[in-house]
Amino acid sequence: MEVEKETIKEKNNLITSDQDSNPYHLVKYSSVKSDALVNWNTGEVSKDSKARLVSTNTDNSTKQPPSSDGSTSQISEQERLRRTNSLKQLLPGASNYGTMASKLKAAAPYHLFLTTIKGAAPTHSEPLSVTFSELLDPTLGDLLSSLQINFMVDLGWLMANYYIHGHSKKPLLILYGADDDETLKDPKKLPGNIKAVRVKTPHPFGHHHTLWISPACPKLPADSDTNVGDSPTEFKSDLLRYLTSYKLPQLQEWVTAVRETDFSAIRVCFIASVPSTHRGPEFEKWGHRRLASLLKKHVTAPVDSSWNILAQCSSIGSLGPEPEAWMCGELRSSMAQRAGASIALQSLPQFKVIYPSFRNVASSIDGLLGGGCLPYSMKTHTKQAWFTKYLHEWKSSKRHRSEAMPHIKTYARVSSNGQQLAWFHLTSANLSKAAWGNLNKVKGRPSTDANAGAGLYMMSYEAGVLFLPKFLVTVELNTTSALANYATAAGMHMLVDYL
Repeated sequence: MEVEKETIKEKNNLITSDQDSNPYHLVKYSSVKSDALVNWNTGEVSKDSKARLVSTNTDNSTKQPPSSDGSTSQISEQERLRRTNSLKQLLPGASNYGTMASKLKAAAPYHLFLTTIKGAAPTHSEPLSVTFSELLDPTLGDLLSSLQINFMVDLGWLMANYYIHGHSKKPLLILYGADDDETLKDPKKLPGNIKAVRVKTPHPFGHHHTLWISPACPKLPADSDTNVGDSPTEFKSDLLRYLTSYKLPQLQEWVTAVRETDFSAIRVCFIASVPSTHRGPEFEKWGHRRLASLLKKHVTAPVDSSWNILAQCSSIGSLGPEPEAWMCGELRSSMAQRAGASIALQSLPQFKVIYPSFRNVASSIDGLLGGGCLPYSMKTHTKQAWFTKYLHEWKSSKRHRSEAMPHIKTYARVSSNGQQLAWFHLTSANLSKAAWGNLNKVKGRPSTDANAGAGLYMMSYEAGVLFLPKFLVTVELNTTSALANYATAAGMHMLVDYL
């Protein structure tokens, strides 16, 4: 973990938004030609796009289940090559068509991937890097229908990916948040198999930034109780709680599908945020309070205050006039939880934030334009100048991404030597009260006392997965050579080698 402290002064020469968070910062990076990729009246890719993608009409291909070795033997080698060429033209860095299943298997036990970077060629051949299109690869199974949840959706680009794999006619439900997308807002402009629903939030900054990709899970037997099939991590129940919170009839078939699915093999935890003030039984179910609950239950390693908390994000909100007002108060307290230890009786760890500096941005692949996805305003910073001393530059040399400005959000508890993790959280939640939640103060009672009416107020939809050694690292697994570079059984910690 290579980080270097950097002042905020240089950052503010570039980031001049008047808002704490600017969800439209990616508009300028949308694919200019992508809307021309698909004729929305027919659902077909245009002639020019077909030529450019070197595509055949894969919608008419005969699909069969993949063979046991994960290959797609039902298509000819010529067709496989043509689809591979299509993928690589649309997404430079994509792996060959029909290889994702084997790639996923080789990524055990974490199955944690980063996206490839167009301007960073070494990422194109990394075994732990993927393109979006690879998630639709037929070796992962026959796609029947899909659900896409994101704040902004480039529909042309999205459907080009679906088309290459023969999925452009499959049912697709899109939940989005941007209010200026005329194509998604008008059902008449969409093909019959696509439905789009805008998720409106009750707050001006309550934006929709949910990111999650479903693993392959088997269906429960027909006579099963739909309350069964959860994992030790409670992934299924947390996911169901999140999906039902939308209160959308269009999601009912997905809620039913999840209830009828066996999630018992899942070994990560699901942590979400939903706009509301959560009280009573819901108090510990969302945001940083859910994280605290899981850490207190499952982190059994002998972690002490020398294990720092690292936060890495792409946007920073209003954190308060002093560190303890929120970031080094309730948020750090939640992230410092572990089994069998009282926060009140232990020294709290340092809190460090990795965020690109002006120097990072200026030398990035996209130059100064790379700062467009890093909104943090001078107006906000002047109210929290204390934040400067917590900042560290972005650096990702081992993964060839130091010059690629990150839009990823990660949080972790890291050992003093920077080599082990007590836990790792990959999420859509930036460093803000809106995303993680802010405790309502109850006069005369601890703010964490749900029984006294305390509440957790949040403004955003967020989702992420928590990696815990307890469920991913075992002595038995550690004896295999495949995990030699990934984990150690000593203390049940995970090694940092992918950051």
